[in-house]
Amino acid sequence: MVEMYRLIESIEINAPPERVFQFLSDIRSRMELSPSYKLLKFELLTPGPVRKGTRFKATIEAEGKIVEYISEVSGFTPPRKIVLKRVDGGLKLTLKLKRTSRGTTLLTHDEEFELPQKLTDIPETEEKTSTGSILKDIAEAIKDLAFLLYGHPEEVKAREQLIEKLRKDLREWLRRIKVTVESGT
Repeated sequence: MVEMYRLIESIEINAPPERVFQFLSDIRSRMELSPSYKLLKFELLTPGPVRKGTRFKATIEAEGKIVEYISEVSGFTPPRKIVLKRVDGGLKLTLKLKRTSRGTTLLTHDEEFELPQKLTDIPETEEKTSTGSILKDIAEAIKDLAFLLYGHPEEVKAREQLIEKLRKDLREWLRRIKVTVESGT
């Protein structure tokens, strides 16, 4: 079973939704601002302007690994929402824009994603034999069941640390988008 994770962050941008949407529609420029990875190659696979059904191929470098994937714009409602999904699954990104009463834009980044099943190298445990004590054997069985249900504590900690890093990077990405849009570059 694959577990999906979700990150939601918002930022207020001192620009109208139409201008923010125009920038976000430039997928390459938006991706180039990410602090999580370096965009190595970007290719639109669908001719014409970005719209629902547009596909693109991206090659990124993150943490020393090169990853190539294809995504599709599965929702496109100017100037309110863009939805992107990886064709192979594992990621859905929704960007929502809302005009505030002050004439600014509230940009909400809502991302659902999978994490690798195994993030750490935890040594395999030896096959267990009875300790000779029924209470110790039951306690060991309960511990094994907890690891099976919730994950090894080291794995759980690694996931929590990775999600916190992703959240920090997302906040920085949104800040970079804000600065870029507000400066008009």
